[in-house]
Amino acid sequence: MKYFKPELLARCRSRDDDVADAAAKEWDEAADAYQARFKAIESLLPGEVTRLCSRFSLHDAKMLGAAFATREGALFGILLQLEGVPGHLGEILQLNYHPVAGPHGGVNVKPPDSSSGVRRDVWVLYDEFDLDKEHGFFTHSLLLSDGREIEVRFHGLVLRLLDQVVTPTHLPAGERKWGTAEAVG
Repeated sequence: MKYFKPELLARCRSRDDDVADAAAKEWDEAADAYQARFKAIESLLPGEVTRLCSRFSLHDAKMLGAAFATREGALFGILLQLEGVPGHLGEILQLNYHPVAGPHGGVNVKPPDSSSGVRRDVWVLYDEFDLDKEHGFFTHSLLLSDGREIEVRFHGLVLRLLDQVVTPTHLPAGERKWGTAEAVG
């Protein structure tokens, strides 16, 4: 994370009012700086990134899972359930990245600091998109509620809205049908 750094977030949550107030000012400055950066690179980002950012906020999205694939080409995917409203679950997003290969590419998951451990339920606190001009790829960084950070270095992103994600024990019985391509279009 370049703007929404975990240590800054920790200071914002300080019980010392002076520390928290100073950090809150820094946080506002970081948010302004990120918005300026995003606007400067927005036209260079893949269309799916701008579609994602214009329609959804990942803040407080629950991370349902992640997937790595290498057999038929590199792929990294995450499943997120957006924050809902009382009585209605949030939408489910599937983000499939086409990671950059080579020494500067891939996905980096930074472990949490020593004071927190990996938790069962994890939410996205903040996320940032950026452009690495030097290496010619994009990055998406996510700060998770358990202190981990994910940085995906990618060339392309495919965004899908899903109706439902279930575990095998909750897989509903019965038949499910989809309309024909002509009817769906």
